[in-house]
Amino acid sequence: MDTPFAEFAELCEKLSSTSKKLEKIALLSQFLQLLSEKELTVVPLFIIGRAFPPGDSQVLNVSWRTIQPITDKIPPEGKSNLLTILDVSEFFSKIALISGKGSRKQI
Repeated sequence: MDTPFAEFAELCEKLSSTSKKLEKIALLSQFLQLLSEKELTVVPLFIIGRAFPPGDSQVLNVSWRTIQPITDKIPPEGKSNLLTILDVSEFFSKIALISGKGSRKQI
């Protein structure tokens, strides 16, 4: 079963709430062990704040102004487990393909 993106978001919250390196390593290790091979190709990128690997020609080119209206549509906590890590990765790839006049409205 694919890992819900909410679990990744929870990991990020835990990582940001501690300054202890060993605790961060333990949290990451535990989380990464639960992932599928396909998820392991994207989660490390997400952790370092990237959507695509270095050298990949895909670019998101999306500003906060574009994303902010979408955040208003995020379901309440507990109902967001339907979105998986791989869903988010796929969505990023689709966004990277959108360009030209009116492209923001397509997101």
